[in-house]
Amino acid sequence: TVPSIKQDFVRLQRVASIGEDLSQLWNDEQLQLVFQGLQNNARWWNVFVNLGVKVDYRAFSTDDSTLRETTIRSIIPEMLSKNGMDLDMVVDYCQQFDIEPEFSYLSYMEIILKASPTAINEVVWAKKLRIAAIHVEEEAILKCLRKHLYCICPVDYEKIKFVCKLLIS
Repeated sequence: TVPSIKQDFVRLQRVASIGEDLSQLWNDEQLQLVFQGLQNNARWWNVFVNLGVKVDYRAFSTDDSTLRETTIRSIIPEMLSKNGMDLDMVVDYCQQFDIEPEFSYLSYMEIILKASPTAINEVVWAKKLRIAAIHVEEEAILKCLRKHLYCICPVDYEKIKFVCKLLIS
């Protein structure tokens, strides 16, 4: 019955919850893990639909761990873009799917660096970069800054200057 309700996320979560309860009653850890995973997937699939993030849901259930991880990671930049840069939601997502939270912070920093300037002397982005950088190792920050320096809008002088100062110091 599960394949027939995959798009009804609330119903899928209920079925998974009942399945988890049954697996506890039967003392079947393997079955419990399956239903916990299904609940988790249903929760996030619902989030994706509400945000308008396109996802191949089959990739979450595949036995191919490389495909699964690649799919899970590839969603993060789009989630950030479509959820108003809600970093907490994306960090929670990473924790749910065993992705190091640093990946979400680096994705956040990348989006900020690539964003076009919104107004002259607008520097809210610098504060956001610093907040994200607190959670990332220095080597990873420098690598991100070097990689994306050339992606910064060529007329965004403040951002270019900011990044260059960080790279030099």
